[in-house]
Amino acid sequence: MTKPDKKDLIEEIVLKEYEGQCSPEEFAQLNELLASDPSLVEYYLEYVSLCAVIDRPAEVSVPNVGYYEAENLSLTKLCQALAESELHAEPSSVQIGHKKEQNTTAKRIISPRQRVYNFPYYSVLSLIVMILLGFSYLYTQPRHIPRDVATVVDTYQVKWADPAINLSVGDRLFDIRENLHLARGVLKLRFDNGAQVVLEAPAEFAIDQSLQMWVKRGKVCVFVPDQALGFRVNTPNCSVIDLGTEFGIDVNRGLTSVHMIKGKASLVTNNQGRYQGKVLHEKQASKVDLDGQVKTIEFQDNEFVRDFSSQQGIFWAGESFSLVSAVLGGNGFDKPVIDLGIDHFTGNLTKGNDEIRRAESDAVSAYVSVPNVDFVDGVFVPDGGNGPVQINSAGDVYDGFGDTDGLYYMAIGSYNEINMYVSGGRRLLPLQLNGMNARENQNLCIHANSGITFDLDKIRKSLSSVEITAFTSLYGVSQSPDGEDKLTNFFVFVDGQPRMVSEGVSCMEAPRTIEIKLDKNDRFLTLACTQGEHNNGDWSLFVNPKLELDLSSSQ
Repeated sequence: MTKPDKKDLIEEIVLKEYEGQCSPEEFAQLNELLASDPSLVEYYLEYVSLCAVIDRPAEVSVPNVGYYEAENLSLTKLCQALAESELHAEPSSVQIGHKKEQNTTAKRIISPRQRVYNFPYYSVLSLIVMILLGFSYLYTQPRHIPRDVATVVDTYQVKWADPAINLSVGDRLFDIRENLHLARGVLKLRFDNGAQVVLEAPAEFAIDQSLQMWVKRGKVCVFVPDQALGFRVNTPNCSVIDLGTEFGIDVNRGLTSVHMIKGKASLVTNNQGRYQGKVLHEKQASKVDLDGQVKTIEFQDNEFVRDFSSQQGIFWAGESFSLVSAVLGGNGFDKPVIDLGIDHFTGNLTKGNDEIRRAESDAVSAYVSVPNVDFVDGVFVPDGGNGPVQINSAGDVYDGFGDTDGLYYMAIGSYNEINMYVSGGRRLLPLQLNGMNARENQNLCIHANSGITFDLDKIRKSLSSVEITAFTSLYGVSQSPDGEDKLTNFFVFVDGQPRMVSEGVSCMEAPRTIEIKLDKNDRFLTLACTQGEHNNGDWSLFVNPKLELDLSSSQ
């Protein structure tokens, strides 16, 4: 029987004991489980306490059994606390647990099934006996043998308060419950069960076990995949128990703020020995004060570093990846440089916003690689007059562009205004989609006839724990200074396959929206524009083109 199976069995027996249905054989089986593994005793104690305090927060009180206090805990005090709680508690009808939600990914049950009845005296006695039994095993078992349970995955400008500590990438951390003080920098850990933790200095923390850590001070973001369900973070005044989640915790001057980024988690607080439980759902946040009181606060998006790459100098807090930044040689998260673009002939970045009419040639008809821009695979002119057009470095071709005049008027880049010919002279004219000014957005200008391909694998490697989930953008044709209607055909490809073909898009209409789902096997994303009826003033724009990101569950 594996450990997860043993934990499931412990939960089942505890629930039966709560309802007075536990047989002597099952109770004996519980004893054997606890005697076989000291780590199961700790899990058993946590689960019994959590069931009691979540389902009966106003009536049940148990001492704090955190490891900071466990060695000084008296069994006599424990009995007195429980007895005093029962003696002074008024008879009432209470609700035990919450209705079980339909969640196919959550295999462990955190609280009992919903049931309403008078809490009998024998259940309180059973609870006392069960907790005392657990503590008797806890103190008679051999001392904890340290195990290495986590690995340092990445560090950025890390400095420890203790000069003797020198953790590097690849080093292993043990569950020895030793306080570590991160004085400066950012640290990424990955537990063997898949849980990922990013800590921002100044921070004080300790690794307690494979599914538990303590944070005394600092900011921490925790991502918990399915296989690490139940991961727990303890702070001085509360505990956050994962229910399949990603959450951020900020511990500052004794106050704890918990922000639920995805999924849900159980927040358990300790107010003078009395526990209270609350389930936090996605985009919810709470603050726990020094007395263990919980207050709802506004959820802060992009508040925590969720992943980072010290080599790339990228710190990701949940933002989308900007394709405009990528085209201009950025890392996808920095501010783009305006009036910069990729030349169709050379594949190099070029500065300037002068309209230059370029005729088709054998050189420009070929697929041109872009070696000096990290995330761009190549550029091309989508003219189908000479047959199928290559659209990525893997050799994929497309034969549906049609016969164009083979002209383009600008390097593929980001521009707010263009120095163009109007009425016999040059003027600076702003780019805008039906009143949407370019200065207020990030714009990728792909004047017909032009195409560009992004290498999604290179983007993934820049943040190894992140997956790309979708491409999103507005698109349209910039309004013409002469008031004439301009038409453009827009194309989006994934690995050479058309995922969107939008023909005859007019500069008179409002911007259109596009969202294309992507998965981990998609390699190339291609954007292209070809002329409509004519190729005069076809200033085609992808407005705020982005890749949506999420932490990968297959780390």
